[in-house]
Amino acid sequence: WLERLQAIFSSARIDDEAMCAATRRALDQHGYLPCPNTAVALGALWATCDDQEPPAARVVLATASPCKFQASVTEAVGSEKWSIYQDGPSFPAGARAVLAAEEKPPGRLKACGSLAETQVAWEAEARRMLDES
Repeated sequence: WLERLQAIFSSARIDDEAMCAATRRALDQHGYLPCPNTAVALGALWATCDDQEPPAARVVLATASPCKFQASVTEAVGSEKWSIYQDGPSFPAGARAVLAAEEKPPGRLKACGSLAETQVAWEAEARRMLDES
């Protein structure tokens, strides 16, 4: 069964350098800035399928937004390209709102009685904070 699987499926090891290269390739060749997880998948795809003739259709599912990984993505593409992304139309509006929001110190939730009583109190406090925002 292993030989049958190996005849159908391919795999690749993608280190940090290969992930960064895949991030740059996706941006430069396809105008798409992937998150690091998706860049690993793209790197593995390109490492195992790039030279197939005739080329076959392949699918890679993006797993997250690159805005969640600013440090890693900036390391891969450079500060200038990150700034272009962050200031551009494809940067998620929700992420832009988070960056623009006033930073608030974390609330202090303390135990108050039993575990069940504490959970009820914390949920009520969380709901109150959401209603205020």
